Amino acid sequence: PYDDGIDWWMSHTTQRLGAPGEIGSDGMLRRVSVVPAPYTQPHPPVFVATTGSEESVAYCGTQGFIPTYFSGIEKADESGEVYRSAAREVGFDFAPGQNQATVRWLQIGDTREEARLALRKYDAEIERNFYHQLALVNPRAKPEKMLHIDADLDDFAASIEKAPAHIWGTTDDVRDALVAQWEKFPAEYISLILHYAQQPKESVIRNLELFMQEVKPALDEMTKYETVAEAVAD
Repeated sequence: PYDDGIDWWMSHTTQRLGAPGEIGSDGMLRRVSVVPAPYTQPHPPVFVATTGSEESVAYCGTQGFIPTYFSGIEKADESGEVYRSAAREVGFDFAPGQNQATVRWLQIGDTREEARLALRKYDAEIERNFYHQLALVNPRAKPEKMLHIDADLDDFAASIEKAPAHIWGTTDDVRDALVAQWEKFPAEYISLILHYAQQPKESVIRNLELFMQEVKPALDEMTKYETVAEAVAD
């Protein structure tokens, strides 16, 4: 609806960082940047980021898209039921967690203290100056439960140490934490975030190697799903 536009809660950020003309002078979304048509037809797997909007999750279910939950495992489990219900209405039959993804921030060290230090060095600053700023303008945010922007980095590090979306410690710690979460909600996909701009390349690669070799096999055992493409082919 070009004339009226769409109310977009990140309009201020999009106006600064998006393509010219996306946000009108009234702060309403007027355009969406265009990308080339995909090579894969009808399209590649579509992942849709969501922090818990039931409307977004249900829409993904009707399209066979993959909702990607930036939330705790309990909220993901709730969203998963919304997703499966909407998917059933159009003929999909997904098991709990199937065709869905969760997002986790990762730090693996040889010791817990090494992983804790990496979290402090590579995650706390971007948590304060990026993620926290996005959360403050989210209409679902609860400011009374959030740190002040002027809080010390150690306060932000301590906060994310306790956050269930931040998985850190030794490989055993990380594997045990994720297995416990996957027992609640066995997501078929996991999106791992490591802050490459803040974290040295060697550290990022080492984290990914340890995850793939020591952690992922345990999750694979819990998520032996047939993919949507395979189901359609059948």
